[in-house]
Amino acid sequence: MRIAAYCRVSTEKDAQLDSLENQKRFFKEFAAAHGHQLVQIYADEGISGKQMKNRAAFLAMLQDARLGRFDLVLVKDISRFARNTVDFLNAVRELKSENIEVQFLSNNQTVLGNSEFVLTVFSALAQEESANLSKRVKFGKRVNAQKGRVPNAVYGYRKLDTFRLEIVPEEADVVRQIFQLYVAQGLGARKIGQVLEQRRLYPRSGEKWLPTTIRRMLKNPLYCGVLENHKYEIADFLTGRQVMLPQEERFVHQRPQLRIVSQELWLRAQTILQERARQYQSRAAAGSNPAGGRASAAHLFSTLIRCGSCGRACVRRRWRSSRKEHVYWLCSGFNNHGAACCPNNATVQEDWLQEALLGQFASIARGDPQFAKRVGEHLQRLKGQPQEPSEAERLEKEAARCLQKIEKYKQLYVNGFIPLQELKEHVAQNEQQRRRALAQRERIKRQEPDEAFLRLQGQDAARLIALAQWNNMDLKKLVDKIELSAGEIRVYWKKLE
Repeated sequence: MRIAAYCRVSTEKDAQLDSLENQKRFFKEFAAAHGHQLVQIYADEGISGKQMKNRAAFLAMLQDARLGRFDLVLVKDISRFARNTVDFLNAVRELKSENIEVQFLSNNQTVLGNSEFVLTVFSALAQEESANLSKRVKFGKRVNAQKGRVPNAVYGYRKLDTFRLEIVPEEADVVRQIFQLYVAQGLGARKIGQVLEQRRLYPRSGEKWLPTTIRRMLKNPLYCGVLENHKYEIADFLTGRQVMLPQEERFVHQRPQLRIVSQELWLRAQTILQERARQYQSRAAAGSNPAGGRASAAHLFSTLIRCGSCGRACVRRRWRSSRKEHVYWLCSGFNNHGAACCPNNATVQEDWLQEALLGQFASIARGDPQFAKRVGEHLQRLKGQPQEPSEAERLEKEAARCLQKIEKYKQLYVNGFIPLQELKEHVAQNEQQRRRALAQRERIKRQEPDEAFLRLQGQDAARLIALAQWNNMDLKKLVDKIELSAGEIRVYWKKLE
């Protein structure tokens, strides 16, 4: 007979792969001993038997069965064929419809005619065994989570063992840049990825930064030294469906040695994430997302300029004349769909809007002598420092520790405990890390705000706003929205704290 064989192992560990090779050898010997023609061995490596859709070799076997390439399928054990009773019966019936027998050698069972009762029982036992295994795995994961098990792969860290991580300095620097770009400069996840790629900083995969990756990193409390375990649990072992567990069922471990950003910075990022999510949901609920898509901070006026007719966010456009480039804003509804969507065809030049904003700011300040003072204090609060002082101190201590390690290895070499080559390697590694820490500390110092400027209280308000070098996030702290209508621009200022 023309026969095919199917075998499977659920993991890619060496012992399992050896088992797979043994299964293949068994089928070759079986075919030779019984005078059958072995057409092909279909083998799935490191694939669970709970779901058929993930088993490429199994699906290929069914496809070849439809083409009539063999007359009999050999399987050593029912559990190798499937651990899902429904999938098992469906596959067996499909093979039977093509007049192909299925023989399970360990149980000495052959699918012939309409007899399925015994095989159904064996398949149900295999599924129950898988269910019990899932329960044991779930219990083991819960125990390890309670003890402080660390994740397998988190950008910024290197896994040492089940319960220990160490910070990777180069990746930690990228993590800090992500939080600073998001919190201090107000950039969105997609724009942050573009900035990192421009700086030639890439994820471990070496490909582009995905917005979902950036947002997941911003939400991860591990970066502020808090390890949160047991957040998800498998609800259905057959489908692999996960459910998020309530906060009271999770295990939280304080890991200050793994802190990359301050808790204050991380909490500010969570506040911004929640606010942007709320705005996005409210806009989507309004229908056709009239206020625009996700929060953007690519330009000074992003998502701040609104159409006075339909309420949509205005879009930024540019055109070049013979003399210079002109940048202007107009209603996104009119720009994308024309007057049928929104009749407001008004536009505003960006440079004119900046001057008008400064003029209005100065006018308000002249009517309120304390206005400039309050703005100065407000700027001081919202500007903050790109990095906390303790971060610069930490980097300085890290550089000092590197020097201490160099001296320690020199002593080990002098006392004959390590060879010269090992000394050179340790010295080079620690010296490189020391220089990197010092360079990063200098970058932080260069980014610190001018405290004398932030404390200016009596100067002209227009000069104050011109020197502030605001970004979109700063402007959103003072301006609620800028409404664009035909022949009119209206600025809605927020109340200063």
